[in-house]
Amino acid sequence: MEETAPFMFFDHLRGAAPGFECVSADAVTIACRGRKSAQELELMRLACEATCNASRAIRFAEEGMSQEDIGKLVEVFQNGLHGGALVLLARPGALPHGTIKPQRLKMAMWC
Repeated sequence: MEETAPFMFFDHLRGAAPGFECVSADAVTIACRGRKSAQELELMRLACEATCNASRAIRFAEEGMSQEDIGKLVEVFQNGLHGGALVLLARPGALPHGTIKPQRLKMAMWC
């Protein structure tokens, strides 16, 4: 088991396979996390940049904008990166993929 695995996973695995011995995989997983190729580092940098740019775009969101409007706003700030933004508003935003019912931004949502 690796160090960040929740106990419940370990406990369920141990219960499902009592004949197996569970040991720490930290020596393997920690070593792998500590080594990144130049390509992996570049992908991580791009992911951070995309996240920061999306955060900057949200400053321009206005009341009454739809989820799609905000998604397009985020795309404008992506500096050539491809892919859309999944924008979820209001209570349906708590669902894994939102809702097909149109939602509009209300300033009370910012609180």
